[in-house]
Amino acid sequence: MLGFVPKGLSKSSGNGKSNGNGNHYTFLTLNSKPKPGWCRSNLRGFLGLVILIDIIIIFFSTHTSSDVLQSYLNILSAQTEDENPTDFRETMDLVYLWLDGGDPVWQKEYKAQMSSRSRSNDELFFSIYSWTQSAKWHRGRIVIVSPNQRPKWLDRKEPWPHLEGREVVIVDQRDLLPGRVKIRNNFLIEANLHRIPDVTEQFVYVNDDYFWGPGVELPIDT
Repeated sequence: MLGFVPKGLSKSSGNGKSNGNGNHYTFLTLNSKPKPGWCRSNLRGFLGLVILIDIIIIFFSTHTSSDVLQSYLNILSAQTEDENPTDFRETMDLVYLWLDGGDPVWQKEYKAQMSSRSRSNDELFFSIYSWTQSAKWHRGRIVIVSPNQRPKWLDRKEPWPHLEGREVVIVDQRDLLPGRVKIRNNFLIEANLHRIPDVTEQFVYVNDDYFWGPGVELPIDT
């Protein structure tokens, strides 16, 4: 056990004192002075910290000359001039994740059956149509990610008026996955959309059952 004696009493000698009940006390005086060695070690540590701070200040003051700062500002200004923040909205990709659950080839290959969620009612066609009518400022690609499927309406002999001059790209979802695994997990496919060949840095991702209203605009800081 640890005890203290009032100020003015001396420190007990030996390993302490017993009170006769088997409890051993070690007494320390409240007015005991710290050892000189403790003061010297802490002073050395404080002086070392001060010297380290001085070295850091000297380093940055000698390596941040006006020429270096001016070069850095020139780089920033050049990047700002080269990048027009409004351009990416016009040329960005519009990415769809699409599946035709009624395709017998897909059902056999993936050992799956058509459900209400996988049934295709040409929602993709009307979604793309609504986009082209609402976002007339968009000139980028339309990318359709599917399990190696191609919409039948896309093979029309004469191009659809709203797709004339537009690039529509079909991407097999297995090409985006490690090992070209066959899965039906949309979350894993979505997590690998950045692997689409030549995909733009910013792109819009939607499902085939999204329909766009008039006057679609995107904020400039998207």
